[in-house]
Amino acid sequence: MKAFSEQIALKKNQFAQEEMIRQEQTELSRIRVEDFASSGRKDYYAMAEELFTDNYGQLLIGWGFTNVSKGKWVSPHSGSGKPGFNIKPSGKWFSHHGSDKEAGLGKSKDGDSDSFGDICDLLYFFENDNVEDIVFLADFLTGTTDNQRKQEYAEKKSLDEALDEFNLPVVLEGIVANDDNQVLKPNKNKPVFTLIDSTQLTARKRSNDWLVKGVLECNNFGMIFGEPASGKSLIAIDMAYCISKGSSWNGHVTRQGNVVYVAGEGFTGLSRRVRALDITYKTTAENLFFSEMPTSLTDTDSVKAVAEAILAFCPEPVLVVIDTLHRNFGTGDENSAGDFGTATNHIDKYFRSTGAAVLLVHHSGHSSRDRSRGSSSIKAALDVEYSIVKNDRSQVSMTCTKSKDFDEPEPENFKIVEVELGWTDEDGDEITSVTVEPYNGYMSMGRKRDLSAQNKEILEMLTRAINSHGVQPTSELTAEFSFDVDELVVKTEHWREKVYPILSQDNNDAKRQAFNRGTNKLKELRKVQMYDDYWWLGHKEQLSSLIFAVHKDG
Repeated sequence: MKAFSEQIALKKNQFAQEEMIRQEQTELSRIRVEDFASSGRKDYYAMAEELFTDNYGQLLIGWGFTNVSKGKWVSPHSGSGKPGFNIKPSGKWFSHHGSDKEAGLGKSKDGDSDSFGDICDLLYFFENDNVEDIVFLADFLTGTTDNQRKQEYAEKKSLDEALDEFNLPVVLEGIVANDDNQVLKPNKNKPVFTLIDSTQLTARKRSNDWLVKGVLECNNFGMIFGEPASGKSLIAIDMAYCISKGSSWNGHVTRQGNVVYVAGEGFTGLSRRVRALDITYKTTAENLFFSEMPTSLTDTDSVKAVAEAILAFCPEPVLVVIDTLHRNFGTGDENSAGDFGTATNHIDKYFRSTGAAVLLVHHSGHSSRDRSRGSSSIKAALDVEYSIVKNDRSQVSMTCTKSKDFDEPEPENFKIVEVELGWTDEDGDEITSVTVEPYNGYMSMGRKRDLSAQNKEILEMLTRAINSHGVQPTSELTAEFSFDVDELVVKTEHWREKVYPILSQDNNDAKRQAFNRGTNKLKELRKVQMYDDYWWLGHKEQLSSLIFAVHKDG
């Protein structure tokens, strides 16, 4: 076993070194091409990508490929007829067809039957007998000859100078060579930081690339936040479900794709919520994937593990939901701009780099439901943010509080409804869950009622008690109330232990009365709730009362 693990470690190290060399060579390639492009010459590699983007399907079909689904094709070399050829619109591709490797298409690693490459590899193979020739590539892409291009370039400068300097490099994936087949050395004077003028910036039309039209764009970094039990997780999972199916969400068109839902805890509750959505939408969501444990966004290895799982189970997701930020923040401090900066860097590097949008589900501030909890740098980093507020009639409003690149949409309104799951417990009782449905009626969020300074402190102590002594809701609690996936509850004694030291009363009897007055006021204002001697933040409708209301209305 030890020898096996050592072999794996050696192999990983070998792959890491190969990848480092490949990245260095690719960067040399890019720098060299930019040098030539800045001198008025053509970037033929970029032209090949543009050609492929504009003629995606036509080129592949012309070469004998058969399309099966988005990005998945059957190679003309395949004898199985299975869609083992995967390609992106940019022209990057990899193939599980061993026959492609045998035919000499693209590149491969020793001992590996798969092959990979880019649009240039395809052009060389299908249009030039697999000969890697930059002159052919230029001829094919421009419709001119090498001499014609030399002449055109010469007209921009003196003839002798232009012809002497004209020596276009062979640009391949990971290889840069001149006509003498010598590897080019990096231009140390070439700055990595580059600039483009405004005409290049506006040369191509850039419309909104919607994931949920009018609500969330592809590759956005977004957040929805609200108080505990406000319905934020219900909205997040409902949106995720609809995107995975490509079905309309609350009247908004969605782009279909794989969705990853990184849940903090509460996986039993998640199964019930997904079952409720299956029943509501009368389908199932095979492209919606859930984690079986939380991650730590501030820990590189933990985030890498999530990225590797995504690559293995559902490559190229269009959305990654992290519910909640707190339960997936590890040992990080939400109030630290540095810790959140680390988390943001990890999100950008390992999730958004794939093209996926990332949606955080987070709690509102302790003293204000109008902003998310923690550092102000959180909102600053976001592309879009939504506030979730629930009234005492289980009606929920979703309001945009930040939109960087599109007009703020009108508020979305929902109603939390109960769904019978068709399951029964060990006593034969019906198991239910809740979901959200669109609501178009009038919504009143009620009169704002301020807390006294002392009651604000008592409420803050409940948060601290939950942080230090909180536990998962018991089966008795989950049978009566619907809790968020990461929501914790705490015993009265632990809350009391936190409150007594901050009270100004002289003796324990007076402190007990002040504590009871405070908790009763907080319950009256629906800031907290208690059942079976367990307390939690916010207010929930008891499931038994919802069932009664449903039967009564029916």
